[in-house]
Amino acid sequence: MEIDCQSTASDEEATLPAQASEEEEIRFRRRKNTLAARRSRRRKALHLQELERLVGRLQWEREIWKKRALDLHVLGTPVNRERAAVWAAGVLPRLLTWEAFGERPDELVAPPAFEPPVKVATASPAFQVATASSHLRDSNK
Repeated sequence: MEIDCQSTASDEEATLPAQASEEEEIRFRRRKNTLAARRSRRRKALHLQELERLVGRLQWEREIWKKRALDLHVLGTPVNRERAAVWAAGVLPRLLTWEAFGERPDELVAPPAFEPPVKVATASPAFQVATASSHLRDSNK
């Protein structure tokens, strides 16, 4: 539905004569008000059309994204299950070791253990104390 918001020739005819009576002035103001209301309704209808078009486009995009999310979820689930099964079977840990490349396990050097810093830079002093005490507790084991 296309609505023209341009002024028409009948809109331009509303001019007050030089010698106008009170009744003519009232009619002129009413006519002017009627024309302004008509233009306002046209603008409102155009705005509503634009909003309806936008809603339609956004609903379409939403459906596309919902389908995409569902596809990713459905495709991701079997992959995750397969990874878990491979890991549980011990295949993946063997692939990650040097045994797969012909090296003997006793020749491998273990990576250094990760040691968290004693003092953590945060805004909260209570967090720093808690982190330091948990680190000391862990090192005593």
